[in-house]
Amino acid sequence: AWPPPPADPCIVYVRDLSTPKDIGARPGFFTRLANTITGLGSDAKKLDRPFGLSVDEAGNLLATYTGANAVCFLDLARKKWLRWTSVSGQSFMSPVAAVHHAQTFFVADSALGKVIAFDEKGKVQFAITNQLERPAGLALLGDRLVIADSQLHQIIICGLHGDKKS
Repeated sequence: AWPPPPADPCIVYVRDLSTPKDIGARPGFFTRLANTITGLGSDAKKLDRPFGLSVDEAGNLLATYTGANAVCFLDLARKKWLRWTSVSGQSFMSPVAAVHHAQTFFVADSALGKVIAFDEKGKVQFAITNQLERPAGLALLGDRLVIADSQLHQIIICGLHGDKKS
Protein backbone atom coordinates (compact mmCIF):
# COMPACT_ATOMS: atom_id res chain seq x y z
CA ALA A 1 0.00 0.00 0.00
CA TRP A 2 1.04 3.56 -0.52
CA PRO A 3 1.62 5.58 1.49
CA PRO A 4 2.86 3.20 4.17
CA PRO A 5 1.11 3.00 7.55
CA PRO A 6 0.17 4.81 9.70
CA ALA A 7 -1.16 7.03 6.87
CA ASP A 8 -4.39 5.96 5.17
CA PRO A 9 -3.57 4.06 1.97
CA CYS A 10 -4.33 5.78 -1.34
CA ILE A 11 -3.04 3.00 -3.57
CA VAL A 12 -3.41 -0.65 -2.58
CA TYR A 13 -2.06 -3.67 -4.47
CA VAL A 14 -4.93 -6.06 -5.21
CA ARG A 15 -3.54 -8.68 -7.60
CA ASP A 16 -1.66 -9.15 -10.84
CA LEU A 17 -2.87 -10.63 -14.09
CA SER A 18 -0.68 -12.36 -16.65
CA THR A 19 -2.42 -15.60 -17.70
CA PRO A 20 -6.02 -16.78 -18.19
CA LYS A 21 -5.70 -18.80 -14.98
CA ASP A 22 -5.33 -15.51 -13.04
CA ILE A 23 -8.95 -14.57 -13.76
CA GLY A 24 -10.31 -18.09 -13.33
CA ALA A 25 -10.64 -18.73 -17.07
CA ARG A 26 -10.53 -22.41 -17.91
CA PRO A 27 -9.96 -23.64 -21.46
CA GLY A 28 -12.44 -26.06 -22.99
CA PHE A 29 -11.82 -29.79 -23.15
CA PHE A 30 -10.49 -29.82 -26.72
CA THR A 31 -8.14 -26.91 -26.02
CA ARG A 32 -6.77 -28.70 -22.95
CA LEU A 33 -6.35 -31.89 -24.99
CA ALA A 34 -4.52 -30.03 -27.78
CA ASN A 35 -2.30 -28.28 -25.21
CA THR A 36 -1.44 -31.64 -23.66
CA ILE A 37 -0.52 -33.12 -27.04
CA THR A 38 1.49 -30.09 -28.22
CA GLY A 39 2.99 -29.28 -24.83
CA LEU A 40 1.57 -25.76 -24.86
CA GLY A 41 0.04 -24.43 -21.69
CA SER A 42 -1.34 -21.16 -20.43
CA ASP A 43 2.14 -19.63 -20.81
CA ALA A 44 1.45 -19.48 -24.56
CA LYS A 45 -1.29 -16.97 -23.75
CA LYS A 46 0.73 -15.11 -21.12
CA LEU A 47 0.91 -11.34 -21.46
CA ASP A 48 4.28 -10.58 -23.01
CA ARG A 49 5.32 -6.94 -22.70
CA PRO A 50 1.87 -5.41 -22.15
CA PHE A 51 1.73 -1.98 -23.74
CA GLY A 52 -1.77 -0.50 -24.03
CA LEU A 53 -4.54 -0.91 -21.49
CA SER A 54 -8.16 0.22 -21.40
CA VAL A 55 -11.30 -0.57 -19.45
CA ASP A 56 -14.72 -0.80 -21.12
CA GLU A 57 -18.06 0.36 -19.70
CA ALA A 58 -18.61 -3.06 -18.05
CA GLY A 59 -15.22 -3.00 -16.27
CA ASN A 60 -13.52 -5.49 -18.58
CA LEU A 61 -9.86 -5.07 -19.50
CA LEU A 62 -8.45 -4.83 -22.99
CA ALA A 63 -4.68 -5.06 -23.31
CA THR A 64 -2.30 -4.89 -26.22
CA TYR A 65 1.06 -6.55 -25.89
CA THR A 66 3.93 -6.03 -28.21
CA GLY A 67 5.92 -9.12 -27.19
CA ALA A 68 3.53 -11.36 -29.14
CA ASN A 69 1.82 -8.70 -31.30
CA ALA A 70 -1.46 -9.66 -29.70
CA VAL A 71 -4.58 -8.19 -28.13
CA CYS A 72 -6.30 -9.67 -25.06
CA PHE A 73 -9.80 -9.09 -23.76
CA LEU A 74 -10.34 -10.05 -20.13
CA ASP A 75 -14.02 -10.43 -19.25
CA LEU A 76 -13.61 -10.62 -15.49
CA ALA A 77 -17.28 -11.28 -14.66
CA ARG A 78 -17.58 -14.24 -17.06
CA LYS A 79 -13.98 -15.40 -16.48
CA LYS A 80 -13.31 -15.26 -20.19
CA TRP A 81 -9.90 -14.51 -21.74
CA LEU A 82 -9.91 -13.84 -25.49
CA ARG A 83 -6.71 -13.36 -27.47
CA TRP A 84 -6.10 -12.32 -31.07
CA THR A 85 -2.85 -12.19 -33.01
CA SER A 86 -4.71 -11.69 -36.27
CA VAL A 87 -8.21 -10.86 -37.45
CA SER A 88 -9.73 -11.96 -40.77
CA GLY A 89 -6.30 -13.16 -41.93
CA GLN A 90 -4.56 -9.83 -41.12
CA SER A 91 -1.79 -10.31 -38.53
CA PHE A 92 -1.15 -7.58 -36.00
CA MET A 93 2.34 -6.13 -36.38
CA SER A 94 2.47 -3.63 -33.52
CA PRO A 95 -0.83 -3.29 -31.65
CA VAL A 96 -0.29 -0.38 -29.28
CA ALA A 97 -3.77 0.68 -28.18
CA ALA A 98 -7.25 -0.81 -28.02
CA VAL A 99 -10.75 0.06 -26.85
CA HIS A 100 -14.00 -1.88 -26.69
CA HIS A 101 -17.52 -0.58 -27.27
CA ALA A 102 -20.67 -2.74 -27.45
CA GLN A 103 -19.72 -5.65 -29.75
CA THR A 104 -16.77 -3.95 -31.44
CA PHE A 105 -13.07 -3.97 -30.60
CA PHE A 106 -10.88 -1.18 -32.02
CA VAL A 107 -7.12 -1.76 -32.25
CA ALA A 108 -4.55 0.83 -33.31
CA ASP A 109 -1.63 -0.91 -35.01
CA SER A 110 1.22 1.57 -35.42
CA ALA A 111 3.19 -0.59 -37.89
CA LEU A 112 0.17 -1.22 -40.12
CA GLY A 113 -0.81 2.46 -39.94
CA LYS A 114 -4.47 1.77 -39.28
CA VAL A 115 -7.17 1.18 -36.72
CA ILE A 116 -8.95 -2.13 -37.19
CA ALA A 117 -12.50 -2.68 -35.94
CA PHE A 118 -13.56 -6.29 -35.41
CA ASP A 119 -15.98 -8.47 -33.46
CA GLU A 120 -15.36 -11.08 -30.75
CA LYS A 121 -14.87 -13.82 -33.35
CA GLY A 122 -12.08 -11.83 -35.01
CA LYS A 123 -14.11 -10.83 -38.05
CA VAL A 124 -13.06 -7.42 -39.34
CA GLN A 125 -15.94 -4.95 -39.62
CA PHE A 126 -13.88 -2.13 -41.14
CA ALA A 127 -10.49 -0.44 -40.93
CA ILE A 128 -9.65 3.23 -40.62
CA THR A 129 -6.66 3.93 -42.85
CA ASN A 130 -7.38 7.30 -44.43
CA GLN A 131 -5.36 10.12 -42.90
CA LEU A 132 -3.42 7.79 -40.56
CA GLU A 133 0.29 7.11 -40.54
CA ARG A 134 1.19 5.85 -37.06
CA PRO A 135 -1.83 5.54 -34.78
CA ALA A 136 -0.51 5.39 -31.23
CA GLY A 137 -3.48 5.92 -28.93
CA LEU A 138 -7.24 5.39 -28.81
CA ALA A 139 -10.03 6.65 -26.60
CA LEU A 140 -13.80 6.58 -26.69
CA LEU A 141 -15.72 9.79 -26.19
CA GLY A 142 -19.44 9.04 -26.30
CA ASP A 143 -20.20 8.00 -29.88
CA ARG A 144 -16.77 9.05 -31.13
CA LEU A 145 -13.46 7.28 -31.51
CA VAL A 146 -10.47 9.52 -30.78
CA ILE A 147 -7.19 8.51 -32.46
CA ALA A 148 -3.77 9.94 -31.64
CA ASP A 149 -1.39 9.76 -34.60
CA SER A 150 2.21 10.22 -33.40
CA GLN A 151 3.68 10.55 -36.90
CA LEU A 152 1.25 13.26 -38.02
CA HIS A 153 1.25 15.01 -34.62
CA GLN A 154 -2.52 15.18 -34.57
CA ILE A 155 -5.72 13.86 -33.05
CA ILE A 156 -8.34 12.44 -35.41
CA ILE A 157 -11.98 12.06 -34.35
CA CYS A 158 -14.18 9.48 -36.06
CA GLY A 159 -17.60 8.02 -35.53
CA LEU A 160 -17.82 4.46 -34.26
CA HIS A 161 -18.21 3.29 -37.86
CA GLY A 162 -15.04 5.00 -39.10
CA ASP A 163 -16.70 8.09 -40.53
CA LYS A 164 -14.84 11.35 -39.87
CA LYS A 165 -16.45 13.69 -37.32
CA SER A 166 -15.71 17.33 -36.76
